[in-house]
Amino acid sequence: MHIELTPKDFSFQPDNTEFSNISFTGFDLSYSDLGLYEFCNCKFISCNLSMVKLNNTLMDGVEFVNCKLMGVDFSKCSRYVFTVRFTKSVMSYSLFERNRMAKSVFHGCIIHEASFSDTDLSEAKFIDCDLSLTQFTVCNLTRCDFRSSVNYCINPAVNKVKKARFSYDQIAGLLSSYDIIIE
Repeated sequence: MHIELTPKDFSFQPDNTEFSNISFTGFDLSYSDLGLYEFCNCKFISCNLSMVKLNNTLMDGVEFVNCKLMGVDFSKCSRYVFTVRFTKSVMSYSLFERNRMAKSVFHGCIIHEASFSDTDLSEAKFIDCDLSLTQFTVCNLTRCDFRSSVNYCINPAVNKVKKARFSYDQIAGLLSSYDIIIE
């Protein structure tokens, strides 16, 4: 059971850094420092977390719904545990480098000009996402599902794509690095 908190009920204080089974709704945490915080089985709903600092932040079972996460460096999160889910969120210009994100779900998200570098996305699902100018470099995309997403550009020569699923309509996104013309 989740406890629902709104900005009227609660403000983040340095002495309270561990949160479990809490839904945060309508918070503007842009540019906040959430370094060393721990979030377990928490939801952020309609929150602005743009440019938030996440140095050694633990995220275990954290879901972001209708959130704005522009320019967030998720590579700074704790390596101990990092399990997240994103639904209908804007995550442009964010960094996911050296994260273990196997089985993560991105549903209905706008992920423009983000960077996934050396990231384990095996069995992740990108459902109805727009991945315009997002980079995937040296990623494990094994069994990853991109079938309903658009505008991805993935180079199979530098990423593991075994059994990954793509739509026929977006096949150009797998061949764009080869500088060929598809008609």
